[in-house]
Amino acid sequence: MDATGRPPATPPAGPSGSGESPATATGDTGTTSAGKTQFLEELSPIERLLAGSAIDPSTPLRQFGYDLFARTPTTFAPITDVPISQDYIVGPGDSVNIVLWGGVQEAYQVTIERNGTLTLPRLGVVAVGGLTLDQLQNLLQRRFAEYYADFRMAVTLGKLRTILVYVVGEVQQPGAYTVSSLSTLVNALFASGGPTKNGSLRRIQVTHQNKKVHTIDLYNFLLQGDKSQDETLQMGDTIFVPLIGPVAGVAGNVKRPAIYEIEPGITLRRLFDLAGGITPLGYLQRVQVERVVANEKRIVVDFDLSAQQKARRDPWQTPIVEGDSVRVLSIIPTLENIVTLDGHVLRPGRYELKPGMRLRDLLPSYQALRPEAYPDYAELVRYVEPNLQRTIVPFTLHALFAGDPAANLVLQPQDGVRIFAKTDFTDPPVVTIEGEVRQPGSYPLLGGMRVADLIAKAGGVTNVAYLERAEILRVTATRDLQALPFHLEGAIRDSRLDNLLLHNEDKVVVHNLSEYKFPQQVQVLGLVHRPGSYALTRDMRVSDLIFRAGGVQKLAYLEKAELTRHRITQTGDTAIRLEISLSQALAGETNDNIFLEDFDQLLIRPIPNIELERVVEVLGEVRFPGGYPVQKGEHLASVLRRAGGFTDSAYLHGATFTRVRTKQDQARRVEDLIREEESALLSQNAAEIQATLSADDAREQKQVADFRRDMLRRLSAVQPDGRIVVRLRPLEALAGTVEDLVLEPGDQLTIPSTPQYVNVLGEVYNRTSLLYEPAKTIAYYLSKVGGLKKTAEEEGIFLVQANGTVMSNTQNQFAVLLTSGKTLKFKDFYAVHVQPGDSIIVPRRVVTPSTLRTTRDIVQIISQGISSLGVIAAILVSL
Repeated sequence: MDATGRPPATPPAGPSGSGESPATATGDTGTTSAGKTQFLEELSPIERLLAGSAIDPSTPLRQFGYDLFARTPTTFAPITDVPISQDYIVGPGDSVNIVLWGGVQEAYQVTIERNGTLTLPRLGVVAVGGLTLDQLQNLLQRRFAEYYADFRMAVTLGKLRTILVYVVGEVQQPGAYTVSSLSTLVNALFASGGPTKNGSLRRIQVTHQNKKVHTIDLYNFLLQGDKSQDETLQMGDTIFVPLIGPVAGVAGNVKRPAIYEIEPGITLRRLFDLAGGITPLGYLQRVQVERVVANEKRIVVDFDLSAQQKARRDPWQTPIVEGDSVRVLSIIPTLENIVTLDGHVLRPGRYELKPGMRLRDLLPSYQALRPEAYPDYAELVRYVEPNLQRTIVPFTLHALFAGDPAANLVLQPQDGVRIFAKTDFTDPPVVTIEGEVRQPGSYPLLGGMRVADLIAKAGGVTNVAYLERAEILRVTATRDLQALPFHLEGAIRDSRLDNLLLHNEDKVVVHNLSEYKFPQQVQVLGLVHRPGSYALTRDMRVSDLIFRAGGVQKLAYLEKAELTRHRITQTGDTAIRLEISLSQALAGETNDNIFLEDFDQLLIRPIPNIELERVVEVLGEVRFPGGYPVQKGEHLASVLRRAGGFTDSAYLHGATFTRVRTKQDQARRVEDLIREEESALLSQNAAEIQATLSADDAREQKQVADFRRDMLRRLSAVQPDGRIVVRLRPLEALAGTVEDLVLEPGDQLTIPSTPQYVNVLGEVYNRTSLLYEPAKTIAYYLSKVGGLKKTAEEEGIFLVQANGTVMSNTQNQFAVLLTSGKTLKFKDFYAVHVQPGDSIIVPRRVVTPSTLRTTRDIVQIISQGISSLGVIAAILVSL
């Protein structure tokens, strides 16, 4: 498509190199489907201009005639296997068949050369170009007569030539087309996709050798089927579709609403002729024309086209100008001389209002009503002048049919009579039956209706109905609920003692046999669609139970199932477990499809090692964050590739990887650690009580015990996060390394953006977060917060890195992985370069040596119990 939304100006070059499309190189006249879809759906500028002319806004007016080219033609392709008329003009490429008989027997098949000549034995070169078929035959007859006597001759055409024509102007696909020599102007138009809605259908021109030789008006063909103007094309002809001429729209109650291209001097009558005429519902007293005046304004003019109009000038001869929109409104659909009968009558509908007509003429007797019409109220709805306000005039059927003159009202036009049913004013009496009947529900209560009648209406009782006793639940006059038991089998046999008379709103309850017996039960558990207990029927097998349970699920293990059989006696329950092949049981193998017994339990287990909910989460700075299903054994690098890799702002050094199983492990180890420490603390207290200690020793031991209790209290409040320290690197370097973990369900990897701060916590003068500065050391950041307090334990200072690893002042050598991927090594702890997101922790000095030893012991135990070093740092900072 070009910028205007049209197809390319020149179709693709065909085999002849002339620019025809492949679909038309052999004479086909199809167009591209994409172009047709747009042609059908989009409104043209002209249609948008007149869009408001339609009576129904949902169906705007369309330009007339252009839908002829909307589909691939099936009836306008040139036909090549029909007799050719004698006025056909032969030319280069035509194949000529010549047969001589009589005094000579000869046959020739020759092709007209490019110079318009035929080469024949004896005759030599004969110029035939531009001759008609009849002239060609006469010429050859004379020439052969010079050599032969007493002969007859027949000249026919074989394979016809193709010609090159040009279709230009306002067409869907302008260009050069190679078509059959029998092709006409209409064939060529179809080949080019037809005129656009900006092109004319009424002034299509054919030019031959730079001279305009023919003009066709397609409206003659579209409106009358007249194809006489369709001319056969010649080599080099040019078909030109000019811009569309003046247009006018016709909408409303005409037979063919559309936008028409009009000729000069067209009148309103001629425009209606184009639209097929006005329909019987068209309102001739007010035909409206919307017109644009002098490119300045729009005006509306109304015309009365009715026969009673006595104007000097015939309105049908009103001139139509370009851009006019004519609307033919509809007559009022209301019928004038009618009255309406509605409601509970045998023949509702509209009736002719006759002079002097009254209600008894419309309703002569009760036979005009349906059964159980309400006799005490009916109504006549009437429109009262002058404002035609709707008024209700009530009457009663009793008075009307008793001959009361006041009830036999005189009817007026548009009166509506409505008769009501008794059920419109009172609820009909009903009775209800539920339980073991074939069609439980509510039924109308008829006069003299008894229990047996209601059971018969409900289809009778089922085979599992309890026949010894049923009951009627009845609401008494005091609105209490009363139960009336009866013998069900006696009621069905019409025993007067049991076949009770029913009252309005009675409910009959038929109970199930199983409510009063103890049916045997079997149970199915596991992977069936409806697990639960089922009644044990006679000769019931394993396959029968599975069928009742809806069949096995897709993941059911068919190789083995477990059947538990109970032997229940007064002394207890003895269980026997049987292994059966479920697939064999379902196939009907009697060794596995065994008979079931009361209290049997069948367990259908899942296929081993099936995990369909293996999902991990990749969050943060990846191209496609979210949850990803993983296969068993899939690695981290694989999922990161599926997530689109890292973004440019990803901070790999600060990635956090958590695992559900690790979190559970950590929580269990913390619990074990707390229990062990509590037991050790109790044992130590008992030993100290028995030992003889000095006052100083006792005070020191108490201080240690209090410290350990505080540590345990803080530790019990810790919620493990399940973090595993990973050192991510670019994807191409991550695969196959230690950090390329095998993923488990519930794993979560969070990759943050690069932080711009460094935390300094603990025994410093200003616990805060500082802006990160590249290549700055631990000593630099400690100086920025005022240095260490006197209570700081300098040897215990440690650095918690963003990836979860820790380095402390007690180490001999330090290595830092920079964000660029480069590793730097240091021997001085204070000279270590701090990275974004790192935290410097300065713990408090513990004065008592034994307490210090205890602290170190506990920290060591914690580090063995919890893999999250961030948790350890949090505990130590709070000390």
